[in-house]
Amino acid sequence: MQPPTTTATSTKKTLTVTPSRLKDLLLILSFLTIIYLLFSSPRPQLSSTPRTAPSTSFLTTRRHIVFSIASSSTSFIHRQPYIRLWYNPTTTRAFAFLDREAVDPTGNNTRSIMDPTLPRVIISKDTSSFPYTFKGGLKSAIRVARVVKEVVELNEPDVDWFVFGDDDTVFFVENLVTVLSKYDHNGWFYVGSNSESYDQNVKNSFEMGFGGELGVGLSHEPGFHQVDMRGDLFGMLSAHPLSPLVSLHHFDAVNPIFPNMSKTQALEHLFNGVNVDPARVLQQTVCYDPVHSLTVSVAWGYSVQVFEGNEFLPDLLIPQRTFMPWRRGGNAEFTRFMFNIREYPKDPCKRPLVFFMESVTSGKNGIWSNYIRHDVADCNKGYAMKNLKLVRVLSHKLEPDIEQMKFPRRQCCDLSALFNGSMVISIRKCGADELIAMHS
Repeated sequence: MQPPTTTATSTKKTLTVTPSRLKDLLLILSFLTIIYLLFSSPRPQLSSTPRTAPSTSFLTTRRHIVFSIASSSTSFIHRQPYIRLWYNPTTTRAFAFLDREAVDPTGNNTRSIMDPTLPRVIISKDTSSFPYTFKGGLKSAIRVARVVKEVVELNEPDVDWFVFGDDDTVFFVENLVTVLSKYDHNGWFYVGSNSESYDQNVKNSFEMGFGGELGVGLSHEPGFHQVDMRGDLFGMLSAHPLSPLVSLHHFDAVNPIFPNMSKTQALEHLFNGVNVDPARVLQQTVCYDPVHSLTVSVAWGYSVQVFEGNEFLPDLLIPQRTFMPWRRGGNAEFTRFMFNIREYPKDPCKRPLVFFMESVTSGKNGIWSNYIRHDVADCNKGYAMKNLKLVRVLSHKLEPDIEQMKFPRRQCCDLSALFNGSMVISIRKCGADELIAMHS
C-alpha cells in the first residue's frame, strides 16, 4: 500500500514537461536562475489526505495535476479553441500565464470576461530588468521560464504533478493520467519526450523534453509529441507508437488532420473518439484478408488504410513521410528525423486506400467506429478495393493496465467478408502464440 502523502514528502515536487519550444539555448541560462528561485522559495504544502493504489501503480487522478500554459496576449485569443478541447473546469486544474491582459475582438480583456470554459489567466511578473545576452533569441523566454516558479508559488493543494505546455498544445488528459500513474509522484521525475527533428535535438539537447531540465533526468514517454514538422501529419498519426497518446503540439504549423475541415473542427472530430475510448485513440492494429490478398492497418479513431497484397507488420509500423521538416532550407540536417520513415508514393494510385473516421458510437455490444473512403484520384484498383466504400470497426474499451504498459503488446483483429461495399473489422486481444501476419 502506498503511504499517504504528508508534508514531509510534499517538498519533493514532481515535474512533467510536454514538448514546448522555449526559445532554444536561452533556457540553459534562464533555468539556472529558476533553480535558485525555486529552491529558495517556500514550497507548497500538500494535504495529508490518505490515498491508496494498487501495488503496481501510484494513484493519480486529474485533480492531482496542475497544468501551466505558457501563452501571450497576442496568441491566447486565437488558440483558445485548442485549450477548450482538453480543459474541463470541473475536473482539470490549469492556469494560463500571459505577458499582459489580452483583448478579444469585442474589446473585453481576458480577466474581465472570466470565461468558465478556459483556465484562470495569470499575468506573469515583470521580467524586463532581467539581464539578457543571448543573440538572436527572444527575451520573452525569460518570462516563460519563470512560469515554473510562479505556478509553484500559487500553493495549490494536493498537487502531485506540474505539467507545462504552450497554448497550442493539445493534451489527452486521461492518457496523461494513465502514463503518470507508472511513476512514484513522491520522487523527482521529469517526464516527456524530445523533438522528432534531429536538427532540433542537436541544437538543444537529446535529453531535453523541450521545456528545461532542473537537474532531473528525462524519462522518455513516446506519447508526448513536440511535432517539429509541418504539413500533413497523416504518416505520423497513422503509425503511432504502442503507447497512449498524451499530447500534440504546434497545430498552427500543420494541416487539418481530417479532410474538408478547419484545424479546430478536425481536432474536435478527433475528440469524438477520444471521449469514448481515450486509451485506444491512434493505437495501430493490423490484420489480413488472405482471400482477397489485402492488408489493413487501423489507427483507431483516425484512419484505416487498405493495401493490396501482403504488407509486413514491421513495415507498417514505420511512419510514411507525408510531413515536411520544421526548419525550411536546403540543409540536409533539417530533413533528418528521430525515427525511421518510409517514403509516401507521389503517385496517388500507388498509395493504399485511405478511410477517415466518420463517427464513433458506444453500445452494449461494444464500440463501433465508422471510416469513410477518401479518394484523391481515380485509380484502377482490384475488384475488392474498387467497391469498398465503408470500413466499420468493432472494439471494446481499452482499459489501461500499468503492468501491460510496462510490457505492451499490440492487439489483433479479424476481417469479415466484404459485403455491399463495406468491411467489418473486430479488434481483440491476440492469442498467446498468435502472430500478426498473413496466413495462407
